[in-house]
Amino acid sequence: MSEFQALDIINQSTLPRSRVYEILSSLAAKNLLQKNSNSNYTVIPPKQAIEKLKQNLESEYNQKLEKIDEIANHLHNVWSNNLAADISPGVELYSYSHAEPLFLDHLKNVKQRILIAASSGINAFDWKKSGMILSQVYNENIKIKYLISDDEMYSRIKLKFSQFPPFQNLKIEIKSSENLFTSFIILDNIVYIFFIVSEGGLNTTLMRTASEGLVKSFEWMFNQLWNEKIKK
Repeated sequence: MSEFQALDIINQSTLPRSRVYEILSSLAAKNLLQKNSNSNYTVIPPKQAIEKLKQNLESEYNQKLEKIDEIANHLHNVWSNNLAADISPGVELYSYSHAEPLFLDHLKNVKQRILIAASSGINAFDWKKSGMILSQVYNENIKIKYLISDDEMYSRIKLKFSQFPPFQNLKIEIKSSENLFTSFIILDNIVYIFFIVSEGGLNTTLMRTASEGLVKSFEWMFNQLWNEKIKK
């Protein structure tokens, strides 16, 4: 039959009515069927259907190519014109011992968010000092998220938080992700990036920057890992 109604299929099939309509809609969307104004369906000849399918695929492919070219051009412009101006003046490198007091002082004035990504067992900045400061400045408007690279470390951190009184009044969300391979902390609109040389943090170098581009990049990475939107 070249033309038929959905009811014809429903009466001859054991499939639920909703499933039949779903299949017919899917075939029509692929141009294998044509839905007429009277709600009947017409079977499109295979050669014509395949030709239309090829045209659709070519159109989708060309649109993707155009989008890739658009992104490539944008990145090239950023790289060639704006990268140095956006990043270099706002970047500072510190040793661990010099960065810690800056970080703790910054923590006293945090207003909106603290995003911590810890990819190893380093102490980062002293968690007891941090906890004491946070317990004094914390309010409901401050969002605190702690992302950890492995389950064992996750369990240790959870235990520390439960046993250390200043943390008991803080609302801290904690997750683990095996896809986390770098350590950084975002306080409001400044990111601290760890370059780990050895366990314990003593030989760690930190990059501290308020560069909007870098902060947004690390925030995006944090959110992807937090929600596990990782393409494999």
